[in-house]
Amino acid sequence: MTRWSPVLAVILAAIGLIVWIVLHQGLSDATLGGLLGALIGAAAILSGVLIDRWQRRADDSRATAERHQKLKALITAELVSVAAGLMDADRVVGAAVRAVEFGQAGMSADLADYVTRPMPFTSNLGVELLVLSQREIDVLATLRASLSQTETLMTKNQSLTFIVSKAIQDGIRHDMRILAEVFDEFAPERKFALGGGAPEPVSALLRRLAADATAPHSAK
Repeated sequence: MTRWSPVLAVILAAIGLIVWIVLHQGLSDATLGGLLGALIGAAAILSGVLIDRWQRRADDSRATAERHQKLKALITAELVSVAAGLMDADRVVGAAVRAVEFGQAGMSADLADYVTRPMPFTSNLGVELLVLSQREIDVLATLRASLSQTETLMTKNQSLTFIVSKAIQDGIRHDMRILAEVFDEFAPERKFALGGGAPEPVSALLRRLAADATAPHSAK
């Protein structure tokens, strides 16, 4: 908005100059002076109003940006918990897949301790989510939907046959790939270390584990 203030000031001053040139023969100096003063004063007032509006918008923009960053930081804390839970669940279900592959009969297993970890803060944000970008909202919504489907698979009372355990594993690893995209948006610099390994970006780690059909792992 401020870029228009000098322009308006110049226009009003030019009008005042034209008035003086054209009419100074028929008006007293006092009248011309009053007219010019009024025009210059109007330009100053208008410039002040525009500057005030620009400042208010700038303050609102900064406040929104700060709220956006704080919101992302809080959501990221829950995403870290979800990532750790998915890695542990993948390890357990992966062991069941390998056991069946080596000839062991499908066993019954309680996977309740490995279902998706909750995200209470994120789930209760409501309209505050609108502070996020459209891409951030989209990946979060996709993640929640995918996690819900995997949780349904894991909470069924069923024997972990190869087909069942493989379906659950595929669901978990699909969740991991989506979660990697979420970390790309919310915290691309966040790192995890598995066991004694070197820390690596969570998004890269999740993609690597989701692509590795054999490696056992545990989140630390």
